[in-house]
Amino acid sequence: MYNARKHWPIFPLVIRLSFVPMVQLLKFMRKPNKKGLKIIDATCPHVRKAQKTAAALSKEGRFVIIIGEKRHPEVQSIKAWAGKDSLVIETADDVESLPVRDKFGVVSQTTFEAGKFNLLLHLSQEKRSGDYKVERTICTATAERQEAARKLAGNCDAFFVF
Repeated sequence: MYNARKHWPIFPLVIRLSFVPMVQLLKFMRKPNKKGLKIIDATCPHVRKAQKTAAALSKEGRFVIIIGEKRHPEVQSIKAWAGKDSLVIETADDVESLPVRDKFGVVSQTTFEAGKFNLLLHLSQEKRSGDYKVERTICTATAERQEAARKLAGNCDAFFVF
């Protein structure tokens, strides 16, 4: 009978680490490596950039605004990298929760719609003045696909996105 546990070290573990909360990730990374398990990080480079950018903005002493879908695993991971001094803004109503701060840093979910990002950024800046450092972390390929879908939808009676 084949015993998979016996052969763990020879099989690499491929995982999208962007969807693992930081605390769990750190615990997870320590355990398997004790067993010699090779971990391959398959996180999208655009997502990794958004995470690192959020962490850097936080380190600069900025309150980090993450514009995106609150329940999306990518956004939750970016928030984990940003730390406690951060807020996810998904709708215009969320802007009301922005605290008073001098410095803000802004990132977005990589797949968020660019027009909605610009609107929520504008509303945030109107609600709370301050020094804003805006890092546009929307994936360019995603933005291009969204624009192409909008154009195609204008030429159809019905349009479905799966």
